[in-house]
Amino acid sequence: MFKSVERKTGFTLIEVMITVAIIGMLSAFTAYSFATSRPKARLASAQAQLSALQNYLVICGNDGDLVDWQTKLPVVDGVTKICEHANVVAVFPELPDHWSYVLATDLGRFKAISDEGYLWEIECSETGCVTTVPDPE
Repeated sequence: MFKSVERKTGFTLIEVMITVAIIGMLSAFTAYSFATSRPKARLASAQAQLSALQNYLVICGNDGDLVDWQTKLPVVDGVTKICEHANVVAVFPELPDHWSYVLATDLGRFKAISDEGYLWEIECSETGCVTTVPDPE
């Protein structure tokens, strides 16, 4: 009397392939987003640390002591004071990974650069800190 109806269970090959393709595209977008966010986070950390040092440059200038970075770099682990002769006890902080201090071009200025391919450069003086992307040579 009644015919039994067979139900198919499971997914077809096309449905599985479309699902895998969508998941692959979403994971590619996510991986790219994470890859670009780490260097930007390091940049933000370096900017914050150098901006804090900028306040000490003002104090050094008020005490009549300029930071001489034209002849020597600061030593982080050896605890070099920011101002040699002033009453400021602040020391140079350690920068994030892939960042390092470089020799400055003028007295009273300091710089840090990134070496992870983005060529970011932060230069600070008594007036503030500026982040630039130098032209490739």
